[in-house]
Amino acid sequence: MKKFTFFALAAALLCVGCDKKENGGKEPEDPTKLVYGGVTYNLVTLADGNTWMAENLRYVPEGKTVSSDYVADAGVWYPAGADKVADPSLVESKGLLYDCATAFGVDAITEENAFSFEGKQGICPDGWHIPTNAELTGLVGHNSNGALIDTNAPYYDAEAKGAPIDVLDEAGFNWTFVGIRNKATLTATGAYVCTVYEETVGAMSYVLGSTCYQVKKNSDDVITNYQYYSLMSTVNKTNNKVSVAYGNAMAGMSVRCVKNK
Repeated sequence: MKKFTFFALAAALLCVGCDKKENGGKEPEDPTKLVYGGVTYNLVTLADGNTWMAENLRYVPEGKTVSSDYVADAGVWYPAGADKVADPSLVESKGLLYDCATAFGVDAITEENAFSFEGKQGICPDGWHIPTNAELTGLVGHNSNGALIDTNAPYYDAEAKGAPIDVLDEAGFNWTFVGIRNKATLTATGAYVCTVYEETVGAMSYVLGSTCYQVKKNSDDVITNYQYYSLMSTVNKTNNKVSVAYGNAMAGMSVRCVKNK
């Protein structure tokens, strides 16, 4: 009975194999809502001038199966709690976790295509895209690449070195602590990372961006990783912020889509 309930719940939360052109990308009369893949998402237009999803994507691309195994390179995974055990019941509140290839809608990230995804639709609905580095940095201001820091970003706080999470949330962004399915290199073993600080479960979480930061190679000129500019939360005794960091292509991260202008 428990097994049946577990899978029934998962099916209720997900639109597995939905075709995005047939099942969503439609905005109802309420401009703060978006229906996509049978799911209604909250939207918010922020002070950067962009309209963002105000919750994490939970769309399952055709041909993909959501995985509970963080070692498996499945492309899309269920989130977990502090126990690091995949939990489909968390999908509605936390969304799904995607690697870059799945989010960008390709079979694999390669040296030839790594820099070609900036501003692409990927698995976002029609009229939307995965945010670029300029949009990420233009929102929170601080970038791990110091040359790209934008002190004019509307939510930038110089002391915090990023956007304070409470300020973003007051504006309606609704930052969601999820943690990540981590895989730091192409050959590393995948694992769930759920940093817990006081009562914040998943204190370090990522929202994927579409701009490639670098293709990493070792001394033998062998590719070891691809990295993409992404939003990252930092929560500790001195800080509570979102900044732009480098997300690993094989990791599983949250996705927030941005409306095309």
